[in-house]
Amino acid sequence: MENNTKAILLALICTAIVSVAQIFLKQGSDAFSLSLDQIYNYPLLAGVVLYFAGAVVLIYAFRLGELSVVYPVMASSYVIVTILSSIYLQEPIIPQKWIGISLITLGVIIIGRGGKS
Repeated sequence: MENNTKAILLALICTAIVSVAQIFLKQGSDAFSLSLDQIYNYPLLAGVVLYFAGAVVLIYAFRLGELSVVYPVMASSYVIVTILSSIYLQEPIIPQKWIGISLITLGVIIIGRGGKS
């Protein structure tokens, strides 16, 4: 498996991790305040930990692949977050969002196939 392919797979894993983190951060934001009580805000803490884990995975992806190929894959987080928001936060997916999801997915595929290595 070529390096850009491995890097793209790692970037997709990072994107999934960070997308879940965003759902947790949204849930934790309801009880957010600038106080030490936040150590008991488990959704917020889970989101922060997952963001850190996603950053570590992304760093490995950057080591393997071209930045101009790997980083645009992160745009797929918009797709994952929209779907997860619909499932876990009951946010509607209107037709314009479906069009955006389709265009983002197409763009990620085109950029991913455009890398060399």
